[in-house]
Amino acid sequence: MMTILIIAGLFAGIGVFIATAYSLSQILLLEGRGRMAHAACLIMTLIVMAALMERQVPIARIAAIPMLLVASWCFAIERGWFRVFPILLQIFAAIVALGFVVLT
Repeated sequence: MMTILIIAGLFAGIGVFIATAYSLSQILLLEGRGRMAHAACLIMTLIVMAALMERQVPIARIAAIPMLLVASWCFAIERGWFRVFPILLQIFAAIVALGFVVLT
């Protein structure tokens, strides 16, 4: 069971990394609403990750709620299969906000 959780955590981490890198690329390529949405999504993702890195789970849970809203904004702006990336960030934010993050 522990092996499955470790593998699931690795895949989730890889997905969040790819989605964050995609948001960074969109900040550089887009203009207007798209750039603002991806910039907000990138900033919120980094805030949540920094809080988790410092083992501040309550702060990360609080910051995950606006991250979920910003990722929903990115989802509304994106078209095509690129909507997968904001969905990955929404899943990450929901997992953190609901408290399913355990730091040992």
